[in-house]
Amino acid sequence: MQFNDFTEEGLLAADQYIYLQKKPRTGEKEFYFAQPGETVHEVAQHAGIQLSFLLAYNHLSAGTTFNSSTRLLLQPVAYTATPGNKNSKVHLVAPKEGLYSIAKTYKVSVQQLKEWNKLDSDQLKIGQQIIVSK
Repeated sequence: MQFNDFTEEGLLAADQYIYLQKKPRTGEKEFYFAQPGETVHEVAQHAGIQLSFLLAYNHLSAGTTFNSSTRLLLQPVAYTATPGNKNSKVHLVAPKEGLYSIAKTYKVSVQQLKEWNKLDSDQLKIGQQIIVSK
């Protein structure tokens, strides 16, 4: 149950995806197009990504059902920071991410992240925006 983000035990529906080991935090592709009537849980199962990360990357709630074809992110996205520094990129912190994993993703050091973001500790908050390149 825990690998599949099910809330209750019971019979599986026909053609339902199940996982026997923990799903990754990111999808193999950058994005997924949800079909009308598809739920966020079904998307997480089809894309093979942990539900909590899919929700965080797309700012969704657990009960979301899509009414039209919707493009969903399967990986965290770094985007250009404030107009003052067009070369810097920002990362949105997802659940269970730390400075080490973010530094590794962007090929920078933890010390650089701490300096660029004026961090006194290694503590990050979900949804926090941190500069990952300058």
